[in-house]
Amino acid sequence: MNKELLEKFIKSNISLEEIPKVFNDRALRDAEYPYIVLNSSKGNTTNYPRVDIELEIDIWDKQSNFSSVNKIADMIQNTLDRQSFTDDHIVGTYYLNTRNNMDDEDKTLKRNHMTFDVEIYFKEE
Repeated sequence: MNKELLEKFIKSNISLEEIPKVFNDRALRDAEYPYIVLNSSKGNTTNYPRVDIELEIDIWDKQSNFSSVNKIADMIQNTLDRQSFTDDHIVGTYYLNTRNNMDDEDKTLKRNHMTFDVEIYFKEE
């Protein structure tokens, strides 16, 4: 499994004009809000050639309420849930698993945490 190709594929599937900042695994320390952090490190190759991925998406914003992160989560859910995408290397289908607003110690930070089950087929490795 080529993680770099997978991350590029996922980013291309959720590219939203409203959110130009999408990071893999961790955001930059001085990243401007709002932004998205993707984690696609949990994978299972038991059903190879299908690779099952648990994709975590964290949407962060600095606001007084959850409306902005929920709006972005709605766009991501409407774009990905039960949809299939393909590029030159990968075919993937997304299924929403969980979606929750999360509290942070810093009450000015708002986060929505989403998980998707993703069935991935690599065309060539």
